[in-house]
Amino acid sequence: MNRLRAFGREADLDTEKVHINVSIREAVAMVAHELRLHNVDLKLDLDDNAPLILAHHGRLRQLFFNILTNGWEAIGQKKETASLSGQGVISVRSFREKDKAVVIVTDSGVGIPKDDRARVFEPFFTTKATGRGRGLGLSIAYGIVRDYGGRISIRSKEGEGATVRVVLPGAPF
Repeated sequence: MNRLRAFGREADLDTEKVHINVSIREAVAMVAHELRLHNVDLKLDLDDNAPLILAHHGRLRQLFFNILTNGWEAIGQKKETASLSGQGVISVRSFREKDKAVVIVTDSGVGIPKDDRARVFEPFFTTKATGRGRGLGLSIAYGIVRDYGGRISIRSKEGEGATVRVVLPGAPF
């Protein structure tokens, strides 16, 4: 399983002190065009006082890109089933919690069925229709967070979207 996660991430490069908001903003820039095309409103609430993270910037960007992409695709699935009309919403919030940086990403998508929630970080597990996902995005996200000594969790209610919480330790002074 660890080799599968390694396959999907950038080569391990030297770590540096990274402001988590920079990685979030770059990931947002990568998906912004698709969000606009699919009528998804993005709300950012990024705290400039979040601590720096000791990490590789590209891997953090990959982490947030994967989470944002899952949210956007979940909103698309909800629109396809006609249970969401109008605009979908993805909210991204960062803040300091003691010596840790916390990022919470919430989407208004289809949500995750109760029986599937325990498996969302498994490689190749997907709730998407055949041919619409490889099931690696959240597995890779899990590996990145774990590699940096953090935690990632998901809360979801089917039909009401999902909330991903990432907690990463701040860099030593």
